[in-house]
Amino acid sequence: MEQERLTALLLQYIDHQLAPDRMEEVRQWLAEDKELQAHYHQLLNISNAMNSTPGEVPSERMEARYDQWLDTVQKGQHKKTMQLTLWYRIAASLLVLVGSVAILVSIRTLNNQRKELALIQQELEKTKQLVIADLTNRQSASQRMNAVYTAQEITHPDADIINLLIKTMNEDPNSNVRMVALESLSKYYLQPEVRTALITSMAYQKDPVVQIALIQLLVQMKEKVILKDLEAITQQPGLIKAVKDEAYKGIFKLT
Repeated sequence: MEQERLTALLLQYIDHQLAPDRMEEVRQWLAEDKELQAHYHQLLNISNAMNSTPGEVPSERMEARYDQWLDTVQKGQHKKTMQLTLWYRIAASLLVLVGSVAILVSIRTLNNQRKELALIQQELEKTKQLVIADLTNRQSASQRMNAVYTAQEITHPDADIINLLIKTMNEDPNSNVRMVALESLSKYYLQPEVRTALITSMAYQKDPVVQIALIQLLVQMKEKVILKDLEAITQQPGLIKAVKDEAYKGIFKLT
């Protein structure tokens, strides 16, 4: 209701329907209040649009009909029309205000979402940098293992993390860390680069524990391209029986 009274007051100010001292008071309010100025300019634009008329010259017949109408209109009816016009203008200004508020809310919501997304991206980048730093720390196997577990929590790891996990699986000096890296990579098996890396790793894996786990994973994924590697393993001298047995099982399942 306060907003409606303020709108009505500004419309009267625009139409110069206020007393001189009241006009001066409103003028001072406008000079001091930026938000009130914005509201005033909105109402002024609406008032100008409503008061603008096409520059056409009416015909004599139209003038006569208009004069006749003016003669038959009573003062009460004219006053009621003026009141309705005022309320229409107030309603129109309120619609403009509501629309402006809705736009501002939408913009603020979008800005908040962008800020939240930026914060999430910052956190992901921090996590990535921590994983990279810990995986390259050759002094602590437990720290590298924790880094692999942290990498597993990243829903969509980028190429840097994937490549580092592949390198860890193939080159880490600790067998347990290599096993954890293999388990982590198995989650992303459908990615072509991960699939290729796992198949390639079959040729130079020397750790029996990792070899057996890798054979089981690739056989489970029905990768028949490793049949030659499995046959080579069965013929490799000095290889422990458990690895050869796993290779024989793989050949049987894939053929």
